Amino acid sequence: MAQMRDAIGVILAGGQGERLWPLTRDRAKPAVPFGAVYRIIDFTLSNCLNSDLRRVFVLTQYKALSLNRHVRRGWSPLMGYGDFIEVLPPQMRVSQHWYRGTADAVYQNIYSIGSEQSNYVFILSGDHIYRMNYQKMLAQHVEAGADVTVATVEMDPADAAGKFGVIETDEHWRVLGFEEKPARPKPSRVHPDKINASMGVYLFNTQLLVPILIDDAEAPTSSHDFGKDILPRILSKYRVF
Repeated sequence: MAQMRDAIGVILAGGQGERLWPLTRDRAKPAVPFGAVYRIIDFTLSNCLNSDLRRVFVLTQYKALSLNRHVRRGWSPLMGYGDFIEVLPPQMRVSQHWYRGTADAVYQNIYSIGSEQSNYVFILSGDHIYRMNYQKMLAQHVEAGADVTVATVEMDPADAAGKFGVIETDEHWRVLGFEEKPARPKPSRVHPDKINASMGVYLFNTQLLVPILIDDAEAPTSSHDFGKDILPRILSKYRVF
């Protein structure tokens, strides 16, 4: 798909993974072994390559040595000319802080993202286990003329309450609202017995993402999180699908 050559991926891989202790005592959560020689981050990286998303930044922070080695030895040799999987540790290039949230992590690497001159940016998590074709997500995003696309999965309300961000949409899947881990999730208008839980997989138009990250970085009350701050900020200004 030619449009994938106009997109880059940003994988958030700096989480401590406190709920997986003691597996994360000496490594970041994305580096936790899964099935012998594999690591949790391999699921997201495999999704990228199988979707022909071949320009990928991996943002690390917490105990990242084993993760860096795994990416360098296991994935970097697979990339062709003009392609890359590049690990970016905190550089404090635009801030004097370590990453203070998911949005701040991307903001602190805004120069690296801008240097690629892509029209689309996938924001992905490095500690999720799932299979997904990002080509289909981009095709729907372009066809809808969206500024942002959020991947969701249908869940029972009782299973999602207090655990997942919940998207509210109209019958055409246009996003109307977002709540971060609500106690009483709003039901889907398409399937009223279900809710639309955010997968933490976002697709942004670059020309929207860059200024919204700058605005968020300058907001003193923001927690600099995509779910808590970025999506609500965008919903008040732009079209989201």
